Amino acid sequence: MSAPPIDRRVEEQRVCDVIAGFADAEDVLEQAGVDYWFGSDETLGAACEAARADPKEVASRLAGCQLCAHSGSPPASLAALLRESDEQWRGRLAPAIARAIAIAEMRRPAISRLVQELKRRIEQHMATSRSLLPAAEAIERGEAGVLHPRTLRMLRLEHLDLARIARDLRAYAETSGIDDDLTDALRNVIHEVHHHLMVAYNFILPRLVTAAAARPVACEPW
Repeated sequence: MSAPPIDRRVEEQRVCDVIAGFADAEDVLEQAGVDYWFGSDETLGAACEAARADPKEVASRLAGCQLCAHSGSPPASLAALLRESDEQWRGRLAPAIARAIAIAEMRRPAISRLVQELKRRIEQHMATSRSLLPAAEAIERGEAGVLHPRTLRMLRLEHLDLARIARDLRAYAETSGIDDDLTDALRNVIHEVHHHLMVAYNFILPRLVTAAAARPVACEPW
């Protein structure tokens, strides 16, 4: 069976866009050693070069992946995306964290403390996210000047904290001597954190950046 054709443009896409567009992209990049956490804004070609991976081989493997269902669908409203993010936290990420803490508490206290730190950080982050709902609804109505750039900086720092902790957890998950239950629990947490960040970087933050850059038009008093 012949290999699927390679779309050379894939190498020019940002890593975060590649992950958003291909269902199994995380696995492909993980196996190639490509950093898709802190290198998400880099092009795939640049990220492969930094990892000393062959970008053509990685692009070829991505070409064999299924396209994500949402890649061609119209985006949801900003407010709806924020609500979906909150639902993902409550329905999937929070239970995944609770399971990892329960397994690690008696076996690996250091890992348990790290997961508890992740829980604390993401609870704070979700409070920030929920506070954006009124602004998101105003943005959808076409209002300008409703979001301060300082809020974006706060979100960016929170996202970097989540990515840092998840990366540390990934290192633990890859350590020999950890039992299968804990490894599976950590990988589930990592997957859900990465899903949260992928949606934020590809769908939520770009709209927030545009809204923060907009300024209301007003007449100067004389």
